[in-house]
Amino acid sequence: MTTLRCESFLFGILFVALILASPGPAGGIGDIPGWTCGGHGPCATCKQNCINGGFQKGGVCIDGVCCCKKNS
Repeated sequence: MTTLRCESFLFGILFVALILASPGPAGGIGDIPGWTCGGHGPCATCKQNCINGGFQKGGVCIDGVCCCKKNS
């Protein structure tokens, strides 16, 4: 019985480790309609980086990610 308990415990540890290593839900901050998020630089210069990148409406930081407002 000790071997079975040990295997169950190790399986539980492995399961928790896999959950913690997963990337999270499929949706995310990049899915905000009318915005493009990520890859626009740090929050401190987000608005100017978006304008320099051709986004005439600028940008804002949402949850620490720079998001640029699409021109359309």
